[in-house]
Order: sequence, then C-alpha cells, then structure tokens
Amino acid sequence: KSSKPGEKRSQIFTVTCKDGTEKTINFIPVQLETGENLMACEDITERKRTEEALRNSEERFRIAAKSSSDLIWDWGILDGNLEWFGNIDERLGYNPGEFPRTIDAWEKIIHPDEHDRVMTALDQHLKMHKPYMEEYRVQRKDGTFCYWTDRGTAFWDEKGNPFKMIGACEDITERKRAEEENTVLQEQLRQSQKMEAVGRLGGGIAHDFNNLLTIIKGYSQLSLLDLKESDPLWGNIQ
Repeated sequence: KSSKPGEKRSQIFTVTCKDGTEKTINFIPVQLETGENLMACEDITERKRTEEALRNSEERFRIAAKSSSDLIWDWGILDGNLEWFGNIDERLGYNPGEFPRTIDAWEKIIHPDEHDRVMTALDQHLKMHKPYMEEYRVQRKDGTFCYWTDRGTAFWDEKGNPFKMIGACEDITERKRAEEENTVLQEQLRQSQKMEAVGRLGGGIAHDFNNLLTIIKGYSQLSLLDLKESDPLWGNIQ
C-alpha cells in the first residue's frame, strides 16, 4: 500500500507466464482518498530488453573505440608509388601482393560519395599546408565497404613543392557499426518510452472517469430516496 492517499510506489517483478516465457511487470499500487486500493500493472518487458541491449551495445562501442588497426603508408608523390606497412591486401580482401601499390589504386577504392571531399582535402594539404585528417569508406574486393580514418603529413622541398607524404589509416568499421547500432537502440528506447507514457495517460483518464461515475451513482442513489417508484423519474434514474 502507499503511505499516503494518491501516492504511487511502483515495484518491478519478473513473472513467468503459463507458456513458460518470462515478462517484466511494473506494479503500481495506488491508495484512493476513499481508502480503496487500486493496482495498475504495466508490461515493460520490451523496454527492459532494449535497455539491456543498449548497455551491451555501449560496452561494445567502448571496446571497439579502444582498438587500433593502423596501416602506415608512404606516398612518393613524384612517381605515384604508395607503399603500405601492414597487410593492406588482407584488409581489403585481396591475395598477397594483388592490390596495386599506387596512389591511383587507392583513389579508385574511395566511396563515390566521399571521393571529391577526400581528394579536395588532400590537395589543400599539399598546396596550402592545411591539416589532412579524413574519415571515409573504401571498397573491398568483394564490393563491401569499410570505414577508415586517414591522416598524414607531406614533406616539401626548398621550392615548396611536395615530394613525399607519410600517414596512417585506421579501420574504424566496428566502431561505426557500434555507433549505428547504438543509435537504433536509442530510438527504440524512445519509442518504448512514448508508448508507456500513452499507456499511463490512458490509465489515468480511466481512473478519473471511474471517479466521476462513482459520484454520479451516489447522487442518483440519493435522488431515489426522495422519489416513489410510481414517479416517472424513477425509471430514468434507476
């Protein structure tokens, strides 16, 4: 029971259904001013599942964010050769030595939606010494895409012409997937909370309506005390 009339103290229990499935139920006892006790039950199983999945997703996201899988690259700007330190072939699904070690080969695997942005950032770094750090997708041999963060620094000669650039690519595919999963679960949780709010509102309206009916019924009983059964109003009130 609640300690004060109108006060609600919810308690959450796990119950086992007849078919053996388990559900999480939020029990909300309410004591009315009349001294009567009401009990509202709310099924919050899906919300609890979503919250648990969200916690697991956030843990996976933290683990993925701590992981590092860098590929070091050395670009000879004058001859166009791009040397990779790390297993670039395995990362992209190629046989050993199959992926061409050229700047053109790297450019071709950049996702079309991000190609111009990445190449513009690279050009601005070489010409205006702007920092180069980009996030983009690259296409593997099987056609799938993975996410990379790419950063690097060029070297310029005494005339200001770039002749070499060294950098590193980190595969952040798992982190991006964890972020996307986290976003979906957040939205599912928001939708679940909206539905719960609608349910509570409906329960409150029903409770208020029942109180009004109780008052109407009380006045009707009082009116019947002053009327005889032969009175035309008796039947309507009854």
